[in-house]
Amino acid sequence: MFGNGILPAAQRAAVLSLFILLLLMAAKAQANAQDLLGYWRLDGDSVFIQVVEAEAGLEASVIRSDWAPGQVGHKMFEALRYDAEENVWLGIANSLEGDGPIDVQIKLRRKNVEFKVRNTSGPRLRMKWKWADKEEFN
Repeated sequence: MFGNGILPAAQRAAVLSLFILLLLMAAKAQANAQDLLGYWRLDGDSVFIQVVEAEAGLEASVIRSDWAPGQVGHKMFEALRYDAEENVWLGIANSLEGDGPIDVQIKLRRKNVEFKVRNTSGPRLRMKWKWADKEEFN
């Protein structure tokens, strides 16, 4: 096709550029997938969660709740998987009131210092969480 089997310089440059672009996109998706890890506070409330990596995806448990101390340890979110195409996490929310699991979508906002939760099925659910420093809940 190209004589001796070597790509012409222009095609080599195009292939290399495409390869670098794909690497950058993969790195961005990986970075975004980790942005949810850490400590979060329910907006306007004294409920704090910690998001960690787990076998089934990311999960978040209540680490402090002034209005319901018995909820500490409750798994608020589980099986969160990052959807790079939609730029959201999909997973399950477990109600503090015991209403059962709800399929949810989580989207980071405002330079990754806030995330909003909305349901994809089941009863209506809307929550806003803000980034929290570890010192905030100690």
